[in-house]
Amino acid sequence: MNRNTLYTLMFSSFVTASIFLLSTPAQAAPAIPNINDAIACYSNPARDCDGDGISNARDNCPRQVNADQKDTDGDGVGDVCDNCDMHNPNQAADDCSDDDNDTVKNAIDNCPLTQNRRQADQDADGLGDLCDNCQYVPNGSCELNELFCDVDDDGTVTDEELALGGQLDDDNDGFGNACILDLDGDGVADNKDNCPTIRNPNQEDENRNGRGDACDTVSPITPIDTVPLPAPFVFEDEGCSLVSNAGQFNPLSLLLMASGIALLLGRKKKV
Repeated sequence: MNRNTLYTLMFSSFVTASIFLLSTPAQAAPAIPNINDAIACYSNPARDCDGDGISNARDNCPRQVNADQKDTDGDGVGDVCDNCDMHNPNQAADDCSDDDNDTVKNAIDNCPLTQNRRQADQDADGLGDLCDNCQYVPNGSCELNELFCDVDDDGTVTDEELALGGQLDDDNDGFGNACILDLDGDGVADNKDNCPTIRNPNQEDENRNGRGDACDTVSPITPIDTVPLPAPFVFEDEGCSLVSNAGQFNPLSLLLMASGIALLLGRKKKV
């Protein structure tokens, strides 16, 4: 048995105790005398070649004893014979690697050769935006959806189309055939482009009005000094009380006239 220290506990400066985990190496399957017997055993789904009480057909590690059938990553391959702690049902040797060093393992990285820790995939075609030649039009992983690889768009995916993959780019312009309706050549299909006739691959839209900044004629912020002032109020049938208007009745003029007459009459009486 192997004894591995898990924790060391200190109760005082003089007394310590350690907790140990006792583990047993994976138990090997019973030896099969010769190659012919081995072939006969493993080719029969009803047999139990490793002797763990589980038939070959139901055993997730048919060549290694694992009665508990533990499969932590849920890839159908038992832990005792799984070559990677990531989900990799095909047991590809590089699935546990991280070739682009973005902390996302190859097995689950949608751009295994391009750093993209966020794993953004706007068109949900199984290829990350940073390595997708049509970011807004699905044309990615055939494994995710075979129709992504339907080159002639006839609804049927042939073996040849599967072999070609979904990222076809016949004119080698860096943008896939699926983005062919892209008049400005910015990699955004016209039906998704907020400026279909002006190149703007970043699709910036500061005022969020649906038109990209590159083709939006309305400034996101209108300066105060350019805002038109409202027209002055106009009273058509009334005179201006402080300004003489020919042909219009002015109450103030009448009041001044009456005051002047009263003043003159008052002076005459005194005389």
